[in-house]
Amino acid sequence: MQPSVVEWKTRSFVIRPVPRGSKTVLAEGREDRVFAIRAPENAVRVKVTTIPGILPGFLRVSLP
Repeated sequence: MQPSVVEWKTRSFVIRPVPRGSKTVLAEGREDRVFAIRAPENAVRVKVTTIPGILPGFLRVSLP
């Protein structure tokens, strides 16, 4: 699998996973993800928040 972040926004980012079988691409996908925290007014809910500045650099290094 070769995931890569293809787009950064203020509160979300897009990951493009590409699973491969030997050298053949088996599928292509797109995952829209949001950065969230627990909602202060209700711990069962989440609230979308701004992505910390360190995260884009960390993911560039961590993803293969």
